[in-house]
Amino acid sequence: MYQLILNALHKPNVRKSSVGKHLTIPVKKYDPEVFRMIIQFIHCGYATIDDVTVTGLLCCADQFELREMKQACWKYIDTRLECGSAESILRASRSYRQHRVYEEIVDEVSD
Repeated sequence: MYQLILNALHKPNVRKSSVGKHLTIPVKKYDPEVFRMIIQFIHCGYATIDDVTVTGLLCCADQFELREMKQACWKYIDTRLECGSAESILRASRSYRQHRVYEEIVDEVSD
């Protein structure tokens, strides 16, 4: 997470407010709701996982090395697979195909 901020500070095209005290960092890899949930998790220690957000949360947790979030997401996936919700998870996962963890999720769901 810190690396994301540091990288943004060194880019010349980063938007700063007129006051100069705010920094806008574009995060294009993740759905805004997923990224908001990751920030909530980092700040408060909890986030609500569902079929729509689990893949994004897992990919983000992998990128930012959030071990507890990764464990919670895998546990959620395993629990939902036991209930027969593989298709629901895969449908929501398609927008994260470019992430390394996507293939792991597809393999887990396809077994």
